[in-house]
Formats: sequence, structure tokens, C-alpha cells
Amino acid sequence: MQSMVSIVIIVSHLMHPEVIENISHEQLKHNKEGNHRLNKGRRIQTRISLGSIVLIVNKLNEQQRPAVTEIGLGGLLGIRCTRLNLKLCEFLVHNFNPKSCSLDVHDRQFNLTLKDVSDILGLRFNGCDIDVWGSLEGMESLHESVGVVNGVIPLDGLRKYIEDEKTVDAGDEFKRKFALYVLDALLCLTTKVSLNVSSLHFVKDVEVMKNCNWGNLTLHSLVCDINIYQDEKRVNIMSMS
Repeated sequence: MQSMVSIVIIVSHLMHPEVIENISHEQLKHNKEGNHRLNKGRRIQTRISLGSIVLIVNKLNEQQRPAVTEIGLGGLLGIRCTRLNLKLCEFLVHNFNPKSCSLDVHDRQFNLTLKDVSDILGLRFNGCDIDVWGSLEGMESLHESVGVVNGVIPLDGLRKYIEDEKTVDAGDEFKRKFALYVLDALLCLTTKVSLNVSSLHFVKDVEVMKNCNWGNLTLHSLVCDINIYQDEKRVNIMSMS
């Protein structure tokens, strides 16, 4: 499973005692065993721990924190969760309906909306949507600024820049690198250790970043990731029948 934030959102959305208590240990065990039999190699995993992201956010200085808020990502400054219950996550993903964008458990439907994403992660759920498939012409000057290497943006380079005690600036370079890092490490997590250079579309204009619909981007990533996961699981089932 690629998107860690997808799991975080669903779990957080359903953190009502009545719902969680009704998900029995037997159901979690059954779901775990079923996924192991039918979907070997496709278990939910997290390449970057929530704890490490929380540590990075907590290290931001007094100039950087307002800068993060300025580009519409201030809600991430309040993240405190450092661990995920992966068994519960697997159960929730198994029962998530990408078509209706809802979780169906115990004959009840829990819809996940853009407002939920905003309430849980503190992200904008209105504003402009950015086309990542547009032309990269004219963005060569950003390559050195964000650390493009061989046509990709290494995640490790972004992390080291943010964590470096010498990084006290909160200008455009910091805003771009922080946004790219949380995109790849949290909001639209992939299994790769770098971002495609097309991600520059998100950060090419810092003023536009302030109005970016980060909530819609995150929700779209959630639905796509779960849909891919479930489709591959169905293929595995068919191959065994």
C-alpha cells in the first residue's frame, strides 16, 4: 500500500469509540489472514514513519513555522500521532469503497469528504488544482534550487536540508523543499525514494502554493491508491480460482 496518509485519514475519520469497539479482534485477525493468503507481497507498509515526520516538524524554527502556514500546510504542524495500527488500517482499507469514497462497516456507511481531510490534517479544501502533466519548459532554474539529480528529486536531500541546523531561512527555497518533502513523505506517498521532476509544478510559483487545494490532492491520492490496491487484490483472487 503506497499512501500512508490515506490510512491516517481513514483511521482518524473513524476514531469514534462506537465504531472502533465494534471492530472485533476476530475481524482484524480474519482480515489479516485473508490478505496474507490472497495478497502476498501487498501488505500495508510505511516507508517513512509518522514519528520521523513529527520530529522534523517539531524542529522547525520560529521563522519556518509561519512559512509553512503561509503556503497552506500549517495544519501539519499539529501532527502528534507517531504510530499506526496496521492491522486496523488493513481492515479499513479492505472495507473502503473508492467509488463512493466511503467506509462500509457494520451495515453503516461513513463518507469521507474534502472537509474531513481539512478537519483532520488542517489542509485547504478549496482553491486551485495544479496540473502536474503540464510542460516543464522554463523551470530549469528550479532544478538546482530543489536539488534535482538525474531527472528526479531525491527525498533524502530534501530531508537533510530541512533537518540541517544551518537551514534557518524560511524563504522560497525552504517553502518549496518543505512542500515537496511532505508531498512525497506524507500526503502523496510513493514507494520510490525520489519525486518525479513533474512535481515541480506544485512549487514553481510560491504565490500559487498559498492557494493550492492540498486537500483535494490528498483525497485524490487516497482514492487512487486504495483503488489500485483493491484491483491488484482482485487479480490475485482470480488467478487462484
